[in-house]
Amino acid sequence: MPGAVPHGDASEGFSDEEVTAILDSAERTTAWLVGRGDDPEFMGRLLRVLLYTGVHISNLCGRRAQERGRWKDGVRVATVKAARIAPLSSDDIIETTKDGKVIRLLVFRRVKKKRDNVTHVPISRHLWPWLPEFLDQKKPHTRARYHQMLHALERDVLDRHGLRLHLNPKRFRHTCMRLLHDEFGFPLADITRIMATTEGTLRRYAERTPRQIAEELAEKGW
Repeated sequence: MPGAVPHGDASEGFSDEEVTAILDSAERTTAWLVGRGDDPEFMGRLLRVLLYTGVHISNLCGRRAQERGRWKDGVRVATVKAARIAPLSSDDIIETTKDGKVIRLLVFRRVKKKRDNVTHVPISRHLWPWLPEFLDQKKPHTRARYHQMLHALERDVLDRHGLRLHLNPKRFRHTCMRLLHDEFGFPLADITRIMATTEGTLRRYAERTPRQIAEELAEKGW
């Protein structure tokens, strides 16, 4: 109904039905990019990159250095300067060969307050061979622009598929973890290594949500 809260929060991954609807709408959406004009492939590729790598938006657009003061009792005691992350490019793809088979990894890091986390995500067949081209093409350079495009896609998903979803980028990352765990059977410890997260955090995303449990109970006549 109008004004209803979008289905799902930032800690909940998308169901298979929702992923299918999101990708369908993305494939039908033409994005307008500065310096490139209309691009009918950008949204479909963007959503697949988010879904199959768990990459953060800040890694796609880069994070500018920020300087802010630290105050104590009204006195400035230190200056904190955030580290800069360059936007991802094809240079962040590492290739190795084993038994004649090429294995590709997308390597990126996200600076956090306590530690630097490096993510090594095996590149899915859903992203190859166009991923290098996508990473190197001119893309939006602010997170606000990406959120704006995702918000516009929410309306298309609602109009076309009747699903009211909140397309928070974190939900794609959490869905990526769920797919690795549920569909490919990777143990939590392995996913923790490649996604550079903690097992406690991962467990919340890999396990079924209360909504999914409730839906199954309803189907069984609870």
